[in-house]
Amino acid sequence: MSVVNCPHCRKPVSLPDPWNASAYTCPHCHRIAPLPVLTPAVPTPAPMSLDFEEEEETPMNRPRYTSGSGGPSWMQMFTACFAGTFLAGLLLLVGIRLYIHWSIADTTNQINERMKQNSPSRN
Repeated sequence: MSVVNCPHCRKPVSLPDPWNASAYTCPHCHRIAPLPVLTPAVPTPAPMSLDFEEEEETPMNRPRYTSGSGGPSWMQMFTACFAGTFLAGLLLLVGIRLYIHWSIADTTNQINERMKQNSPSRN
């Protein structure tokens, strides 16, 4: 026997297991109620164990900074930031210098070609 609650009066109603109808009459409130669609319960997976095997410590899996070391000092952080900023600025300046050099060289070549074209040829 299956037990369902009537949607109208909320009282439990016993239904036989091989119930082939799509509705039933509640014996308490005498109203017709649709049969709820029963879905099979999905089995819950077993909880995962949190016991991890300890790996052997090698230089590749060893943490860089342990909890007691406090991490890099402010001087190391400042040095790394300064070096990165300096290199970025240096690359920018070299790029600007090359751009100006090539622009001047290209302009000079264009002027020289025009002068050759406009000059009278001497035979």
